[in-house]
Parts: sequence; C-alpha cells; structure tokens
Amino acid sequence: MKRLIAIIFCFSSFATSYMFSQTVRDIHIKEIDAKYIQIRKFPEFRTNKISIWVDFGQENNNKLFDRVDNGIKDENGNDVLFNSMIDALNFFSKYGFEFIEMYPLTNNDETIYYYILKRRDE
Repeated sequence: MKRLIAIIFCFSSFATSYMFSQTVRDIHIKEIDAKYIQIRKFPEFRTNKISIWVDFGQENNNKLFDRVDNGIKDENGNDVLFNSMIDALNFFSKYGFEFIEMYPLTNNDETIYYYILKRRDE
C-alpha cells in the first residue's frame, strides 16, 4: 500500500510540475496556438547563458516589459536559461517547432537576431 501511495505521489508531482513548466504568459510551450513563432535571445548578466523572448502573436500590454512578459518561465516563475541559440532551437524542436529562418535587424550599432520557427505538421 505504501508503494502505491508513493507511486501516485510521484506521478502527481511529475504531472503538476510538467503542467506548470516551460510557459510563456502561463501558456505551456506545447499549447501555444500558433503555426509560426518568433524568438530572440537576451544575454543573462553574470552568466554565459541566454534567456529567450517568444512572440506568437499575443497582445503586449506594456511594450517596456515585453521581454519579461514574453520570456519562457519554469514552474517557479524563473527564466528558463539556455546555453546557446542552438540549445534553444533544440528545446523548441522537442515541442514540435522547426527552424525556418533567421534575420538580423540593426539599430544604433546593435544587431538583434530574430529566429522564425514553424510548428511541424503532424
């Protein structure tokens, strides 16, 4: 009986953790209802990692804070960090997206790279 309770507890913990992990605006990456998304990276200060901003056509209530609002969050509400853009692209691939193209935009001597991803047809 103790074993059954332990198994149920572990399964429910995993299911709850999965439900609330890797979200953008409280929407799980897997549940984003968009065929195309655009992502860009933000370097994380004090580390060699990056965080990712995701645009899937959602309304931005406050342009000043769209990086915070559109970042990928874990189950604790913290930014999910990646080692590189390849790490991020592999992450999105696991959730059914494939890389289409990357394009740079330069403004005031700063170049920002945008990546376009498409949901794979299944």
